[in-house]
Amino acid sequence: MTENLIHAADASIPPEHVSDLPEGTEAILGYLGGRTPHVWTLKEWQRFGQLLQMGIWVADLGASPVDQAAKAAAAAHALGFARFRGILLDFEAAADPAFIGEMGLKVRDHGFIPLGYESAGVLNANPRLDGIVLAQPNQPPVVPAGQLIIGRQYKWDLACGNTKIDLDVFDSSTKHLFGRGPRK
Repeated sequence: MTENLIHAADASIPPEHVSDLPEGTEAILGYLGGRTPHVWTLKEWQRFGQLLQMGIWVADLGASPVDQAAKAAAAAHALGFARFRGILLDFEAAADPAFIGEMGLKVRDHGFIPLGYESAGVLNANPRLDGIVLAQPNQPPVVPAGQLIIGRQYKWDLACGNTKIDLDVFDSSTKHLFGRGPRK
């Protein structure tokens, strides 16, 4: 699928200016918490208030999936993110069906839509959750069909002002999983 895509960027450290993002960027993905070097502040989220937004939680497979789901939902609630918004659960190269399945169920129990971010190497090893963003660097900006794949990270570590970003595309049918900025 190449038409009707939502063009997005994600970054551990957010760019200082929206204007630093590539032209045509409609969405930003930032970090709610977990095993990330930087959790985005309310002020950082607000900087991108005119863009579609989705939070990412970087899973710690050594911790409780139930506790992490509660923390991810609490972080989203603290920002004022609306229920039924997607939270991208970053498992990347991890294959742990029991952990991932449990965390996904508990995120859903807290009122959010659990989406997985994983590499092609573990795509069939984990539960589907409610959609997958496939990490496939240096690939065309398309969303491959099947397997509930809703998006693709197709480039990473691109210079963007004060930081580096990754580029993603999402099928336009997923727009309801994003929100427009925090409500705080």
